[in-house]
Amino acid sequence: MNRPFFHPPVLRIEDARAVAEGPAKDILDIWDHARRGKFAPRLGKDFHLDDLGFDRVPCISVVDVLGDSDDYFYRFWGTQHTDVKGLEMSGKRLSECPLPGVIERGRTEFPELIRRRVPTAFIYEHEHRSGPPRAQTTCRFPLSTDGETVDGILSYQDLDNKTVVWDTFYERFWGGKKPEMRIGVVEDEF
Repeated sequence: MNRPFFHPPVLRIEDARAVAEGPAKDILDIWDHARRGKFAPRLGKDFHLDDLGFDRVPCISVVDVLGDSDDYFYRFWGTQHTDVKGLEMSGKRLSECPLPGVIERGRTEFPELIRRRVPTAFIYEHEHRSGPPRAQTTCRFPLSTDGETVDGILSYQDLDNKTVVWDTFYERFWGGKKPEMRIGVVEDEF
């Protein structure tokens, strides 16, 4: 019998404060300090990517919320995302991503974070046929320029997993092979 490498992933959503550890916990602490009593900090004013440390920024992405649209604009896409996922999304909309699973995740997770207005962990648990279950966690943090509206989202994803794990995500979860590398840049100050 030819069983799939992974069964379909199961999504669990948690308050990031309850599950963040290691670099995700460090980012949460920096984000918390930067917000200074507000529900979310302003990127570029209260909170800067370089505050996170050179070893974390490559695993970061930042999107702008485009009003009531179900699309989002990638202001920043860390280099580890490019290395692992095989594409560059800086300066592109979520809808331009060639991986349908990434679009689906964004359209599920971004509105949920906007609704919750607190740091949130999105955990996909995968049952592995020849080993222990594996989980892929993304911690997302709201950003706000006016102190009231979530108009940006900072995401941290531990991308230091083994390549074979990411390859199976392409095959089973994102619906295809790793796309060809496409490099781009947004010339905007964060």
